[in-house]
Amino acid sequence: MRTLLFLALTLIASFSLTACGWIGPYQRPLHHGHQFEVEQIERLQPGMSPTQVVQILGTPLLPSERTDAELILSYPLDLGDRQTEIWQLTFVNEQLQEFDLPESFE
Repeated sequence: MRTLLFLALTLIASFSLTACGWIGPYQRPLHHGHQFEVEQIERLQPGMSPTQVVQILGTPLLPSERTDAELILSYPLDLGDRQTEIWQLTFVNEQLQEFDLPESFE
């Protein structure tokens, strides 16, 4: 009788310890890219300098592309569901020219 009770307790203990592996640990969602507020985007205006844009939006995660008269700041946008898209802001002669949001972000 004692061996049966010991065997039953051992089986219960082993099943309860292995059950932790069936559930799986909690995985926190990771966001890759910037998440902008509408107010930040509304503050952008043509003619702004790169410094002013960085003060509003923050430092881009991707390196900027620069030619003699053109600068492109690239911001990856977090669209949820593990989707990201690149938003490029173009500066000509240190003035913001193009900053259209991708259609999937709007």
